[in-house]
Amino acid sequence: MDEKKNKVEMQVKEVKEPKLVIIEPIPTVLVDGFHGLGIVNNSVRINLYEEKFDPTNNEISRHVITRLAIPIDGFLSFSETLWQIRESILSSTEKKEDSKDGK
Repeated sequence: MDEKKNKVEMQVKEVKEPKLVIIEPIPTVLVDGFHGLGIVNNSVRINLYEEKFDPTNNEISRHVITRLAIPIDGFLSFSETLWQIRESILSSTEKKEDSKDGK
């Protein structure tokens, strides 16, 4: 009995970014910063806060208003993009400072 072995062929398929669908209105959340970051079940969770002034005791306190949870792979891509934006902002700021100084 001559049996042919089943061959498994792998094909490389180009992966395209999924289409971005925007459904209006998109809520905008204004935050003053982040306080705390944790990794839970392969996702990064970041607590975002706003600062509130309490006139009764003349103090400012931080209130967590939302938590951003993003899978680790998405977080790494997100943080890389944020770093590039940071570098661009710093470069632009330095150029403005140099032009003010006449350099």
